[in-house]
This record gives sequence, structure tokens and C-alpha cells, in this order.
Amino acid sequence: MKYAYVLKAAAALLFATGLAGCFDVKFDVAVLDTDKASVVISTTVPKELVDLAEIESGTSEFCKPEDELIEGEADYTCVSKVEGTFAEVFEAGDPGEPQPTIETVGPRQFKVSFPAGSLQEDMSGQAGGDAEALEMMKQMFEGHAITIRVSGGTIIDTNMTKNEAGDAAETVLPFIAIIEGTADIPDVVYAVVELK
Repeated sequence: MKYAYVLKAAAALLFATGLAGCFDVKFDVAVLDTDKASVVISTTVPKELVDLAEIESGTSEFCKPEDELIEGEADYTCVSKVEGTFAEVFEAGDPGEPQPTIETVGPRQFKVSFPAGSLQEDMSGQAGGDAEALEMMKQMFEGHAITIRVSGGTIIDTNMTKNEAGDAAETVLPFIAIIEGTADIPDVVYAVVELK
């Protein structure tokens, strides 16, 4: 699953439309074994932005026929799932594109890393410095975010927020702060998972 591709598709929908509504993206990574992981990407957009015919024909930027499309009252959520080796779940993107990684750092310990800093650089640049367009984007996407979650075992180190059980870590990146370029995002967000 190409992380950069998903984010570019999200950014295209975000900045190419003048429609208000919710727009959320969630990356959920679970380390399953010593070289096995799953990635679930859930993207939610207003119904006005979804062309069901394009999805059925396989030409949609939002959702592919093999993905799960969930209909809400006012929106659609596309759920894309992949499971495989560490290399398979994060397919290589174009040369030079930042990619998430899963690496072994100790006995049954695995570090999952996301290049979040580059995300802010890419998406804040989309606003183009236009104050009027930026204000419109704020009104449209207030309260919506990109969420990154890592699970699969005990979280022994992270710069994200651990849950009470200590078996998952999550960070929420608000779209508005990302677009403005003011989000307090480290270059890399990570979590180290220790399997039982």
C-alpha cells in the first residue's frame, strides 16, 4: 500500500473541491509477527465527492472495487486493507518519496515509523499562501484530521500517545494546522512494538 499515493489522493480531494464536509484519513498499522503486518487505511469524504460509477469501474481516486465502501448518512468511508510482509504492506513509492517503515530493533521488537514532517510540507504547500483560500479551508475542514495508529503488542517506546492498556499508540494531526504549517509534528512519528 503506497502511503504517499494515499496522501496525494487525499490532498487532491481536499484542495480541488469547494465543497464543505468531513474529510478524515486514518492509518492503522498492526505488527502481527516477526515479518508480518497489516495496514488498514480508512478515508471518509462527503457523498458529494464520491462517484459510485468510477468506483465500480476501477477509475476512482477515492476507492477501488476491491476496497470496502461504507455508506454513512452524509458521507462514504473507503476502507482499504492489506496484510503481508513488512515490505509488502508498505510498497515502494516513487524514488525519493518518504515512506513508512517497519524495522527490527531487538528480539521481537519492531519500530513502525511514519514520515509525518514531509506530510506537513506537502500539504501546507498546497494552500499556496492565499489567505482567502486558507480561510475557506479552515471553515471546511475544522475538526477533521489524519490519524496514525500503531498496535500489535506492547508499546515500549513512542513519541505518540499510548492508550491505557499500553498496547497501542496514536497521534492525531489536525488538517487545519497541517494546512497552515503550524502543526507541532516531529519529522518522524514512531512506535516500538514488542511482541509476546
